[in-house]
Amino acid sequence: MEKLLTVKEVSELFGVTQTTVRRWVMEDTIPSYLIGGARRFSYYEVINHVKKGAKKV
Repeated sequence: MEKLLTVKEVSELFGVTQTTVRRWVMEDTIPSYLIGGARRFSYYEVINHVKKGAKKV
């Protein structure tokens, strides 16, 4: 099963605030999903997104 991350986990992974992660979502800088009203991020998609050098994260 795919690992899903919370906003808090993504913020800790990148060393930024949760507000910054939410801004990235609003700017469509980082891929995310809305599941039952909660924002979730695929660990693999986030890592691959960064490795590809897509927008500054």
